[in-house]
Amino acid sequence: MALNRQFIFLLSFIVFAVFIAKNSYANDTPIALKNLNQGCLESLEAFSEITDCFQLYSSMFNDVVLETDNYYLIPEHGKTPEMAFEYLGNGFTDDLAHAIVNTFLEWNPASGTMYIIPCDGIPVLTYSDFEDIQYFMENHDSIIFQRHYYNCYSAGDHYCYQVQGILTSSGWKISELKLDIVL
Repeated sequence: MALNRQFIFLLSFIVFAVFIAKNSYANDTPIALKNLNQGCLESLEAFSEITDCFQLYSSMFNDVVLETDNYYLIPEHGKTPEMAFEYLGNGFTDDLAHAIVNTFLEWNPASGTMYIIPCDGIPVLTYSDFEDIQYFMENHDSIIFQRHYYNCYSAGDHYCYQVQGILTSSGWKISELKLDIVL
């Protein structure tokens, strides 16, 4: 009899835990999202620094020199792999800075410089996104910003973009980017 009670209790606990887990995260979205315009000072400071990080990314791909022989765009802040990693490392974790450089830049041995691979880049959060941002602050040194995009690639599409930031000794850095289609 006691074994049956323990079994029922255990089964009830598992069902409850699954229910909570399933309803707490929709599409891996953190619970307790808040609108940024109603955020605490800590979240506003984090957003300001994260947008500065995205500005580094933008300047990497906008501040360029045209190599006229082959029509390559050479980033002024990333003429070598080391220079590109160091520059982006000011706003992104090392792993993410390496992933960006390895995805969007290519080494040209003939000219001895990096060049930009022509392709779509990553979505960039700016101050103009402020009203559309929600956030979840897990603790004082980790935050997730979320923005929804509609009608980007085709009529009726919907994407959820999440940017995770971590607080380092030099300020906030972007540690993870995630873009999911919302069905």
